[in-house]
Amino acid sequence: MLIAALVFGCYTNHAGFAASGAAIALDRREVVISNAAETVTLPLSAFPEVERRRIAADYVLGHPEAGVDALLVPSDVKKAFAANEKAMRRAALRAEKGLCSKEESEAFRTKSAAAFNAWLDDKVKKGEILPSERLAL
Repeated sequence: MLIAALVFGCYTNHAGFAASGAAIALDRREVVISNAAETVTLPLSAFPEVERRRIAADYVLGHPEAGVDALLVPSDVKKAFAANEKAMRRAALRAEKGLCSKEESEAFRTKSAAAFNAWLDDKVKKGEILPSERLAL
């Protein structure tokens, strides 16, 4: 899947004012949003929680190197993501060491990925994570 290098969004703060552009820098306290006219640094506390989560997801979509830790998803989602990644690595390593066949490893990884993706889709349907967060995961 190809994702644009910069994801442009429009984010509304608590006062009802909008900031539009791409999140080009993000830490736990501030976001830097840039568009064709300006670049502004804003405190994340100025935005409602759902907007902070959208900002973080859009930032990760535009900067995949930031990783899942930059997302503001619930802790159970981060834990499940880490566990799934660990299981995938373990399955690949088992095949490399000859503890199982490559076909068995691939079948496990395919089944595990499908189960994790179904779980994430269910989280989106329940409104526990945002669609943009799902894409970033």
